This record gives sequence, structure tokens and C-alpha cells, in this order.
Amino acid sequence: MTVALVLLLLALFLVTGLPVALAMSVSGAVGLYLLGGWSFVAGILRTSPLSTASSYEIITIPMFILMAEFVILSGVAKDLFRAASIWVGRLRGGLAMATAIAGAGFGAISGSSTAAAATLASTSIPSMMEQGYDPKLAGGAVAISGTLAMLIPPSIALILYGIIADLPVGDLLIGGVIPGVIVTMAIILTIAVLVRIDPAAAPAGRAYTLREKFGSLKHVGPMLILFLAVTGAIYSGISTRPKPRGSGPLSPCCWPRKSAS
Repeated sequence: MTVALVLLLLALFLVTGLPVALAMSVSGAVGLYLLGGWSFVAGILRTSPLSTASSYEIITIPMFILMAEFVILSGVAKDLFRAASIWVGRLRGGLAMATAIAGAGFGAISGSSTAAAATLASTSIPSMMEQGYDPKLAGGAVAISGTLAMLIPPSIALILYGIIADLPVGDLLIGGVIPGVIVTMAIILTIAVLVRIDPAAAPAGRAYTLREKFGSLKHVGPMLILFLAVTGAIYSGISTRPKPRGSGPLSPCCWPRKSAS
């Protein structure tokens, strides 16, 4: 009965337009009050915020978001999309494919899917609309490409999952590389199939010379440097090395594995 009442209250708050965080907080507090009274609620409110905020791994989330903001302001994301469009832009649906490539590249240096979707929307949609792309194809390519940042390391979603599921974050990030590449290729192939079925949805772009293609790679240099710096720090163990004894709890990515026996 208590669970049903809390869920009903949460749904009511969400329907009325209350922010999700406040809706969950108020409905959860009501549930705790029904279970143990006000002292129970006060005890949770005193301990839960501090224990959550003091988590060693949570600091990576605002840092990844800040890095995404720097990438957006620096124009690296626009250069990445421009370089990808030069390489595949002459194909039918090439700008949509370039959006997927740019989304994968942006995800490899930011980890924020929200920032990736916002950046791709501001850079690729105007270009596709200018060339006469179907709005559904343009919007769909941006929406699905923005989610690649949740899978390709560094990923905020994988960090949160590792903390909640008590799994090594470093292993999760490494495990997201191959699936990220597969999903990116699947998006590109899907776009190719869609434009083959409906050629009017995406016109073919102009061709570029090899000199222009290789010249565009110089704009990708900053992204590669940032990607190598972030992923190199993770995979080499610089940012995931176990703490010395007596310095506090270890990060989940550094906890020793249990033996099979």
C-alpha cells in the first residue's frame, strides 16, 4: 500500500510539472515517513547527502561535463563535423553519416550525451536542412548519434552504473569501446539503407579532392590529443591507480577482483 501511494504521488507530481528531483524527493520523504515516522526521515536526510557527495568517483561527472563545455566553446566539435562531412559528404546521406562519426568523436572526449546532442543539433541540423535533408532523417540522426557518448568512454553513464552496481569502472570503460564502434557503424549502415529506400530524403553532396580531405584532418588534431590524454590516463592507470594504504576507500575501478574459487 505504501509503495503504491508513493508511486501515485510521484506520478501526480510529474504530471503537474514539478521538477523530477523535487518530485522524487518529496514522494520519497512521504514514503519514509509512512514507514518509520519523522525520525526515520530526519536520519536519512542527515546522512544520505553527505555520504553521496563524499563519494570519490562522483567527482568525475562534473569534470566530464566541464570538459564537454570547453569542447563546445572551443569549436572542436564543429571542426570534427566539418572534417567528417568532407570525407563522407559526397555520399547520399553523407552529412547524416558525418553526424554519427562526429557524435562518436565527441563522445570519446566528453562523456556527456546531453552536451553531445546539443552540439550536434546546433552544427549538423542547419547544414542538413540547407542541403534539403528530410527533417525526420536529420533529427533522427542527431538524436541517435548523441547517445553514443553514453557508451563510448569516457562515459558518465558507465561511471554511474559502476558505482551503483559495485563494478570496476575502468573495466566498464574499456568494455565500451568495441560496442561503441559497432553502434556507430550500425547507425551509418542504417542511414545508407534509409536513403537507398527513399533517395529524396537525403541528396548527395559534392565531392572533395584528396588534398582537401587530408587537409581537413589538421582540425581533428586537438580532438585526438584530448582523446589520448583522457583515455590514456584511464587505461594506463594514472587516474585509476589504487590509493596508498590509509588514504581512504579505493575507487570501484581499483577494487581487487574476487577469485573464481
